[in-house]
Amino acid sequence: MEKKILMVSTASLLSLLLASLLVLSEFSVAHSREARREQMESLQLYASYGDPGTGIGIGVRRPQLSLELPKGLEEAGVSVENDYRKRKVILHIPEAGEDYLDGHPFVGRMDHIKGIRMEDGLLELAMDGVYEVQSSVEGGWLHLDFLAPWQVYETIIVIDAGHGGSASGDTKQQVMEKDLNLSIVRRLKSLLEEDGGSIGVYYTRTEDENPSFEQRLQLAEAVRADVFLSIHCHSSGDGQMSEENGTEAMYDEEKEDGSRQLAEIFLQEVSNSLGSKANGLFPGNRDYVLRSSRVPAVSVAVGYMTNQEELDKLKTAEYQGRAAQGLYQAILRMAGSQ
Repeated sequence: MEKKILMVSTASLLSLLLASLLVLSEFSVAHSREARREQMESLQLYASYGDPGTGIGIGVRRPQLSLELPKGLEEAGVSVENDYRKRKVILHIPEAGEDYLDGHPFVGRMDHIKGIRMEDGLLELAMDGVYEVQSSVEGGWLHLDFLAPWQVYETIIVIDAGHGGSASGDTKQQVMEKDLNLSIVRRLKSLLEEDGGSIGVYYTRTEDENPSFEQRLQLAEAVRADVFLSIHCHSSGDGQMSEENGTEAMYDEEKEDGSRQLAEIFLQEVSNSLGSKANGLFPGNRDYVLRSSRVPAVSVAVGYMTNQEELDKLKTAEYQGRAAQGLYQAILRMAGSQ
């Protein structure tokens, strides 16, 4: 009898335990769903699917993300800015107040978006990486697609204007290397933009700022660059004015990633364009950026700031333009366009 009572008690306890576990499991799932919902709300991720009001349905290509615009707002009144260095996409939408998203939720997928900030007329999307943004306005809706750079371009390059901000680089006769580097890169940027954008080009800086080495390298990794190109000017070993002159290129001699061949292309094209002496390729493993880069990396020293004749040339728009032209030709060769 006692054994029978014990068996019944044990069975009852097991049943209660299983029931408790089931309840706890359902509570955990419900709590997890609620937590995710609250997290999405805290980030203002107003996403929904299949809203019939958009006219986007089954069998029709759906953009990744869509947003209804204020009544009467045409495409010309909307602008989309892609600040890839800060991983942000900024939508300028006149007449959209801070609570606009409450009544006009996004429709589509938010999987690349970490957060949203809304101010009057400005909607800022914090992205989880670097993307090419394709946008269109149709039927009163703004449509957005976010594509990885390698989905858009066959060749990708990150161009780095050396130094910047408080890091002036070499300074001779009140001329700062950071300014020469940036001026050459800006001229190169103009040439590449005139080319129609067939090559994916990203810049570590286009202003007088000084991104960290890590930020510069992370950009190259994020876009899966085919080459990281850093632009510099040079000085003599002791920093004194001298007869040393010419153009040089550096690469990490301990890597077999094609960077030596790329360095040779850039050296040839830049020295040919400038009519400068090609001093050759130099080992760059001692250079932190070249050594640490996970993509093929090349550093080009356009000319010597410690050579008076070359410094005088480097200061001119004409010589900077020729340097940019040489870099441009090298990029076309690298991409197989020539």
